[in-house]
Amino acid sequence: KTQPIFVLFLAAIFLKEHIRKAIIPYVFFALMGSYFISFPDPLALTISNIDFIGLSCAFGAAFSWAISGVIGKRLVVDAKPEEIVFLRFFIASFLLAPLLVFQKDLDLTFNFSWHMISVIFITALGSTTLGYLLHYKGLKTIHANVSAFIQLSTPITSVILGIMFLSESLTLYQTIGAIILLSSIYKIILIQR
Repeated sequence: KTQPIFVLFLAAIFLKEHIRKAIIPYVFFALMGSYFISFPDPLALTISNIDFIGLSCAFGAAFSWAISGVIGKRLVVDAKPEEIVFLRFFIASFLLAPLLVFQKDLDLTFNFSWHMISVIFITALGSTTLGYLLHYKGLKTIHANVSAFIQLSTPITSVILGIMFLSESLTLYQTIGAIILLSSIYKIILIQR
């Protein structure tokens, strides 16, 4: 959940988005709330059970998404969101193709069931195509750093979907985390206007 921190600094450097000092405590609280939502028992997490390779990959992904958000904010000035999404995934397909070809256990038969294909299609349509279109349309009207903090609400959506479709339950920490996170995002939006 470090992406908003990266976006905050990258947007200040490259987009000249002003960081108001008043948001600093709310940034801390938003990250804390997100942490509480992501880990049902956040106090049980210790250094000994952290996977440092996974953690490094997560930081790398967060930094990459932060760069994407900052570049996206710059792109929406001159391009339509639909064009940006299309070119982004078109180019990504060509960049990923060599990774498929050079896999040791490459199986080009693509033995996907119809169920798997339908799930991939729904995911591609919903969370990828629609998600990115909405993201870029939103970037036309709000700062990149505000967008990044709004995206911190994703774990709340995950928890709600887990309750609805997987019969998961909400822990006390997750409830407290959701309240802290939503309150913090609200304050950050008000301050960064």
